[in-house]
Amino acid sequence: MKPNQFAHLGTSLRELHLSGCTSDDHSSSWCENPNTFSSISSLAFQNLTLLEKLNLGSNMLQSVNLPSSVFEPLGSSLLELDLVNNSLSTSRDLFRNLSSLQILNLGHNRLESLNSDSLNGMNSLVKLYLNNNNLREIQSDSFAQMSHLQTLWLDGNSLEELYSETFASLSSLQELYLYGNRLNTLHSRLFDLPSLQVLSLYNNSIREIHTSAFQGLSLQKLDMSNQDVVILHNGAFSNMSVCEISLDGNNIQEMYPHAFEGWVRGSNCSDDSATQQCMNLESWDVSLSTNNVRVECDVFETLDART
Repeated sequence: MKPNQFAHLGTSLRELHLSGCTSDDHSSSWCENPNTFSSISSLAFQNLTLLEKLNLGSNMLQSVNLPSSVFEPLGSSLLELDLVNNSLSTSRDLFRNLSSLQILNLGHNRLESLNSDSLNGMNSLVKLYLNNNNLREIQSDSFAQMSHLQTLWLDGNSLEELYSETFASLSSLQELYLYGNRLNTLHSRLFDLPSLQVLSLYNNSIREIHTSAFQGLSLQKLDMSNQDVVILHNGAFSNMSVCEISLDGNNIQEMYPHAFEGWVRGSNCSDDSATQQCMNLESWDVSLSTNNVRVECDVFETLDART
């Protein structure tokens, strides 16, 4: 992509689509189908000072061919950047000046690790797609500046372990998708996220759920299906509020008597008829299908149906 390639479109341009698309009739939008972009000049977006949405998805872009200053002219205006389905292996300092960016899609690339420089400057980000990369490591300060982030997709990677500080600064996070990784251990208070409502962990390699693994969470749904979970320890779901827990498709063989002790069914759950009786277990939305466990009534007798 050449320098000033879009200068003739004027400073009033709001959207620029450079993925597989067709041109529309709006005067404030422009669309091309380049198909083979593998590099972009550092001055390609010069003078596009009012651009709000840039789609560069489904090209052949590589990190080595993207100057760190390529998005600088868009720093104060760009709200959405789509780089899905490219060949980016690193994002170091690439977004440092995009202080207004709210949506960033880096899904289906080749990212292998994240650190404090990977997403530097993402102060206003609300949605972040990092799904279907090759991520094996996320350093504890990778999301340090993202206090406004609400939804984070990390599914379809190769993560085996996450540190307790990884999500510590994400005070506004509502949805976290970690399914389809290789996680085997969940550290204590890993998910200390006061705004979290949905946590999806299915299709990982977690074998045991230890005491207070989800302490402090207040969720709509916790999806732990299709793991290698064998044992639920006492207090595995203690000190948390959740409407629905899915443990389908595991290999649970042992469930300690107080595994669900301290689980509070939150006041925002739709069914108000929950009781502490085993016969009314359905109202707690505990799903244990396709496991090998024999469930005794006293496993659930300590459930707290607070409203």
